[in-house]
Amino acid sequence: MAVPTPPPPPVPPTKQQYLCQPLLDAVLANIRSPVFNHSLYRTFVPAMTAIHGPPITAPVVCTRKRRFEDDERQSIPNVLQGEVARLDPKFLVNLDPSHCSNNGTVHLICKLDANPFLQSVHRCMTSRLLQLPDKHSVTALLNTWAQSIHQACLSAA
Repeated sequence: MAVPTPPPPPVPPTKQQYLCQPLLDAVLANIRSPVFNHSLYRTFVPAMTAIHGPPITAPVVCTRKRRFEDDERQSIPNVLQGEVARLDPKFLVNLDPSHCSNNGTVHLICKLDANPFLQSVHRCMTSRLLQLPDKHSVTALLNTWAQSIHQACLSAA
């Protein structure tokens, strides 16, 4: 047989305690402190970073200017080096070591196996290359390659 328990005594409205009342009291007591923001940061940022991950930041831009002599000695243009460095990791691009020239041309190599799927990719790529302008970026070329692979996947399915 269950014995009914009496309800808890009602709390007078003036003494009602909220769950976060101690935290609110501490914030109100220290809000005018000169180190208040720093204390909040030290207290809550580790927990928020653990929950949401690190903050998203813009890429670091190097403010140092290169000397003109350095640009003349360089065999690979800065624009090309930067574009290859920013490429999506799915693209693997290598400099052709047999073609080192100072006339401004740069040879990049990418190897493919000759299986039926990649032959289909090659056919798609060849047709798409004809649609590119005479001068195009590495990114445009690799995006064309990715589209050719996507088209070959659709035709294989």
